[in-house]
Amino acid sequence: MPPSGRAPVSVVSRAFSWLLDYAYVLFWQAHAVLFRTDFDDYKQRYDGGSTPTQRSAGNTKKYPPILILPGIYERWQFMKRLVDHVHDRGYEVHVVEPLGYNLKSAESLAVSVTDYVEKHSLDSVVIIAHSKGGLVGKYVMAGRAGKHIKHMIAVNTPFAGSIYAGYVFLPGVRDLSPRNAALLSLQEKREINQHITSIYARFDPHIPGGSRLPGAHNVQVEVDGHFRILGSSRLIEAIDESLGIINRCPDS
Repeated sequence: MPPSGRAPVSVVSRAFSWLLDYAYVLFWQAHAVLFRTDFDDYKQRYDGGSTPTQRSAGNTKKYPPILILPGIYERWQFMKRLVDHVHDRGYEVHVVEPLGYNLKSAESLAVSVTDYVEKHSLDSVVIIAHSKGGLVGKYVMAGRAGKHIKHMIAVNTPFAGSIYAGYVFLPGVRDLSPRNAALLSLQEKREINQHITSIYARFDPHIPGGSRLPGAHNVQVEVDGHFRILGSSRLIEAIDESLGIINRCPDS
């Protein structure tokens, strides 16, 4: 029998994680409003897709373009720390600004993403997604634009849904229910999973079932929180490692 007091400590710890998670949300949502970022600031292109440091070292390997897909109620600015990081490393970064706060169903959002990929003639794309954005990304990979997607790195994505979604009467959230027919159909497309890296927190208060995806490369980082993980240096390290592996793999 565990020593008395251990369970209450665990409850308090998890409650504190919830609190910190929402503090992170409030900060970055306010930051996006008060310090509006124009994506044109990121449209600098490196010659050959490599950074100045790489070119000086004689390495002109072209990096794949990166497409950022945030979660529900998140504009791309919510993932600004990741956008800054991959942009500074020399990647060509793309966001689909018409997605807004991602309030529509994941299937319909995937149509907009597909149109963007085709309109901009992107190929060998690496998607970096958070939460619902990972479901949108998998729908894209399962559709006509799938041939243009090399890999997806999904952070805290409810691939099997979240039991909490069934209690929310908003269409954009309800399609995250484990009983949602479209989500169940998407789960059957297991052949796509080998092209996905699922990175997830040690404790995710919004996805109690976890984000482990069968057949994918699964990575747990020692961070708590559904949103707060986006500000973690450990997530940055995990993404850098995943990108390194992806860059070493030939296009399929």
